[in-house]
Amino acid sequence: MAQVAENTGTAAARYKAMESDRESYLDRARRIARLTVTSLFREEGDTGHTDHVLPWQSAGTYFLNNLTNKARLSLFLPETMDQAGA
Repeated sequence: MAQVAENTGTAAARYKAMESDRESYLDRARRIARLTVTSLFREEGDTGHTDHVLPWQSAGTYFLNNLTNKARLSLFLPETMDQAGA
């Protein structure tokens, strides 16, 4: 990761200097979003009106939601009515 030694220059110059560092993370996020929710990370040049028609898009979202719910239930056990009233 490129280190900026001084806090000199404009914010735009610093943003441009660090562009190559963050590009690999954005590429990975875009690849994953293509399989799940494409509106989270759009491709370069896409607008809000770009159609993303992928036949497997809903399956990836279904699996992601399923894993999220399983993790939430394992981390935060649901309370039953008997325990809440005691």
